[in-house]
Amino acid sequence: PPHEKMLHLRVKNPKKRLKWKLLDADSPGSTPSLVVSPADAFEKFPADNQRAMYSKFSLLVQVLDKSGGDRVRNVGFAFCETMSKKDGLTLRAHLDVLDHIQTALQTATTLFLRKLRNFNFMSVAPMFALQELLASGPAALGELARKIFLGGPGSAVGVSESAVEDWLQREACNSLVQQCNGMQRRALALHGCVQAGPVLVQGPPGTGKSFLIANGILPWSVQQNERVLVLCNSNCALDSILEKVLDIGDQQPAAFIKPRVRRLGYRQKVSQRVRQANIFREALPEAMDELQAGEVRVLFTTLYNASGQTDAAFCEAFDTLVVDEAAQIEDSKIFIVLARLRSLKKVVFVGDHKQLQPYVSEGVRRQGFGLSTMERLMVSAERAPPPGTVSHVMLEVQHRMPAAVRQFVSQLFYGGRLQDGPNVAG
Repeated sequence: PPHEKMLHLRVKNPKKRLKWKLLDADSPGSTPSLVVSPADAFEKFPADNQRAMYSKFSLLVQVLDKSGGDRVRNVGFAFCETMSKKDGLTLRAHLDVLDHIQTALQTATTLFLRKLRNFNFMSVAPMFALQELLASGPAALGELARKIFLGGPGSAVGVSESAVEDWLQREACNSLVQQCNGMQRRALALHGCVQAGPVLVQGPPGTGKSFLIANGILPWSVQQNERVLVLCNSNCALDSILEKVLDIGDQQPAAFIKPRVRRLGYRQKVSQRVRQANIFREALPEAMDELQAGEVRVLFTTLYNASGQTDAAFCEAFDTLVVDEAAQIEDSKIFIVLARLRSLKKVVFVGDHKQLQPYVSEGVRRQGFGLSTMERLMVSAERAPPPGTVSHVMLEVQHRMPAAVRQFVSQLFYGGRLQDGPNVAG
C-alpha cells in the first residue's frame, strides 16, 4: 500500500555537512546524492538524548514555503524506524509525504522533521489511517467504517421493535435463546436482526456480558456461518471471555463452538489455561490457515494486535467483529481496526459507559474527545430515537451485588432499571 512505502536516507557528515542519498524502495540507487546543510536539514531533531539515536520516532514533517511569505507548512507525519550514525534514517510515511521530502531536498527547500514523542503504534496509527483517508477519500474505508464514522445513508443505529419481536417468536425454540434471561434474549435478537452495522449492548456490573458473548452471540454467529473476530483492550479481559467458552459443558447448547475458537497473541501474555487448551496460536499464518479451511470460525486477539496486522488475508477474513469492554476504547482505536478490516459487515459493541470510560487526559476530555465509539453511538441514538426502534439493549438482571448495593447503583446510574437475579434476590 502507498502508506507502507519506505524512503531510506543515508547520512554522512564530512566536514560539518550532511550528505543525503535518497534511495526509493522501488528503485534503489536511482536517486542522485544531495548535499544539504545541517541547519536546513534538521531543526529540533533528533533529541539530545543519546538513547534516541536508536529509538523509533513519530515525526511531524514540515517545509518552509517561500512562496507563502516564509510560512512553515505542515506536510504530514512519518515514522523514523531506524536511526544510527552508520545507516542514517529510515522513514516510513504516506507516499505524498515522501514526495514532499524528496522535493524539499532536491530543491534545497528548508525541511523540518520534528520529533513528536517516543514510538507508540496505537498513538500514531490513526495519523496514517487519516492520511490514507485524506489521500484516497471515503473509498479507502470499508462500508461499515463509513457508516460509523462518516454517517450518511444506512448509518442509523438499531432495528424496528416489530423485527425484534418477530425474531424472538421465530427463535423461541432455539436452545441458545432459551438459556438466556429476558434482556439477554433481546440483545441476541438485536444481534440477529442487524445484518449490517453496529449492535450496542450495555451491560451494567454482574449482568452477564461475558456469558452472553460466550454462550449467545458467538454460537449464534457460528450457526449463521459467520467468521468472527473478538477483541478486547487487554489480554486479561480477552482470556476471561475465552475461559467462559472453555467452561461450556459438553451437553450445553453452545458446546459445538469450543473446537472452533482460536487465540492469537504472545505466549507470555496468554493465560496458562488457554495455552494448555491447545487453542493458542502465536503465528498468524497458522491461525489464518485454520480459519480459511473452515476448521475455525472465531478468532480471539487484543485490539493492539489486530491494529498492527496488515496481512491482506487477515484484513479480508471476518464478517463480524465483537468488541468487549467497548466503552473503554476511544474512537481512534476503533477507527484503526475498522479502517483495516474492510470485509466487516457488523460490529457488536458490548460494554458499559456508566463504568470506566476511555483513559484520556482531562484536557482532551474537555474538548469532547473522551467518548468511546460505543457511547457516541448510544448518545446519538438516544437523542432522537426513531419511533418504534430498538437502538440498543441494556441487560437488567444482575447476579453480583447485594440488594442494597444494587438499589443504590441502579438509582444513581441506571434509572432504577436494575433487578436482582435469583442468586442474590434473597
